[in-house]
Amino acid sequence: MAAPIDFQSVMAEVGNLQAAIAKIHAGLKNKKNKDILGDVLDQMNRARADVEVEYPKALAMVQETARRNLAKAQDMRANLEQQKAACEKRQAEIQAAQKKASEEKPPKPELKVDPTLGPKLRIELLQRFSAKVDTAQPEAQKIREAWQDWQ
Repeated sequence: MAAPIDFQSVMAEVGNLQAAIAKIHAGLKNKKNKDILGDVLDQMNRARADVEVEYPKALAMVQETARRNLAKAQDMRANLEQQKAACEKRQAEIQAAQKKASEEKPPKPELKVDPTLGPKLRIELLQRFSAKVDTAQPEAQKIREAWQDWQ
C-alpha cells in the first residue's frame, strides 16, 4: 500500500508552483500572454480553495466508511468464529454418534416360530365366522386357503 498523502505538503508545493507562476506573470510584458496566465492563476486559486474545503470533508467521509467497514468485518469475523465453533462441535457429535453406531450392535432376539400357528388361526377364524367347522380332518387336508371353507 502506498504511503498516505501529506495534504499540507502537497498544498505547500501547489503554493510554490503558484508563486513561481505569479513571478513569471509579473515579468511578462505581452498583455495577451499576461491575461492568459492571469486567468490560469485565477483558476488555480479557485481550484486550490475548493480542494482546501473539499479534501478534509472527503477524507473524513472515507475514514468514517473505513471505520464502519472495519466494525462490520470484526462483527462478521466474530460471527464466523462462533459458527465455526458450532460446526466443529456438531461435527464432533456426528463422529461420536457414528462411532457409537459402528460399535457392535446387540444381537436381535430370536423369535420363536410356532409351526402350528397357521392351522390354529384357521380353525379360530372358521369358528368365529363360519357356520360349519370340521376340526377332525387330517392335518394334510387342513392346509388350504381359508376362503375354501366358507359356505
